[in-house]
Amino acid sequence: HSEVPVPWTIAAVANADRVFGNDSGLVHLAGLHSVPAVAVMTHLKAEFVFGETAPTVSGVGADEGLWPCQGCGWRGPNYRPVCRHGCGALISISADRVRSAKMGTRHV
Repeated sequence: HSEVPVPWTIAAVANADRVFGNDSGLVHLAGLHSVPAVAVMTHLKAEFVFGETAPTVSGVGADEGLWPCQGCGWRGPNYRPVCRHGCGALISISADRVRSAKMGTRHV
């Protein structure tokens, strides 16, 4: 098991042309560095999570009509699954949808 040094990770994301990922630290890091990014999300909208603070980040989400996600990813001290779909909502998002998502432009 080897770990990637944090400064290397930051530099790699900051110098990337674009970033694709789930709604995680790497996508947030891309937004912080104005790198165009697409966040794969379930129930939250990119505008809510990133808003005006990271205009280069857009989101691709599951079809709300098929997957009534309630935020099962929010695992706090009182976590309990709120649906029986597992990760079906995330799995349902195709790579083609992610690739074709509109990205913001890099701000320098």
